[in-house]
Order: sequence, then structure tokens, then C-alpha cells
Amino acid sequence: MAAPKPGSRVGPVVLDQVLPKDLRSVTPRGLRVDEAIEREVLEILQQAVLTPATLERLLTEVNARLRAQATVSRPRIKELRKALTVVDREIANYTRAIAKGDFSSLEQALGAAEQRRATLRAELAALEQAQPMGVVQLTPVAL
Repeated sequence: MAAPKPGSRVGPVVLDQVLPKDLRSVTPRGLRVDEAIEREVLEILQQAVLTPATLERLLTEVNARLRAQATVSRPRIKELRKALTVVDREIANYTRAIAKGDFSSLEQALGAAEQRRATLRAELAALEQAQPMGVVQLTPVAL
């Protein structure tokens, strides 16, 4: 493939504008040659790849993934909260039994329940922290 001749057009850029005769690294518009080429490549990609149909397909896929990500941990959070309520009730029962003086193996049971509670609280806190406040949706305007 032969090299383009000076003055010929490659896309919307005239080679003389991108590569001045003295081969300076700056175009007449003050852009470095690599910046000018990068802008041209991005413009071509935007026109060829980012068509309305492609953008619509992209938005649909991204929004579906965002919705799925936002709902994936909700059932586990609900389950952890329920388990935490049960363990809290157990601990309260053990505490009442100890207060009455019934020490037979209650200390071990209380310790085990407190450990389960700490584990449940840690997992719940991690899931709630990772859980987005709402579902983010992209729109064509955002792109």
C-alpha cells in the first residue's frame, strides 16, 4: 500500500495539517501529532461503533447487570437479619437463666450464641456495606 501524498485526505484530516513539512510535532491547531491522531481515531470509533443501536444494546446489557448486582445479596441480608433475631433471643434467654442462678452448661451455650451473633453481624455488615443504596440506571444522556 503506497503512502498517502501530501495534501491527500485520510478521513477528515488533511495530512499536511497533521504532519507539517518541517515535521514539527505540533499541528497548525496547536495539537501534538499523537493527540491529533488520537482525536481522529476516537472520532472514527465514535461514528462507526457508537451507533444508536450499539448504544441501546450496551445500555440494556449494563442496566440488566446493575439490577442483578443490586438484588443478588438481598435474600441473604434478610436471612441474616432473621438469624440474628433468633440468636439475640437465645442470648436473652441464657442471660435470664444465668441471672436466676441456673449455671448448668449455660455459660458454654451463651458463649456459642455470642460467637454466632458476632459472625452473623460481621457478614451482615459486609453485605450491607457492599449493597448499593439504589439501583443505578444508565441513560443515553449519561453516555
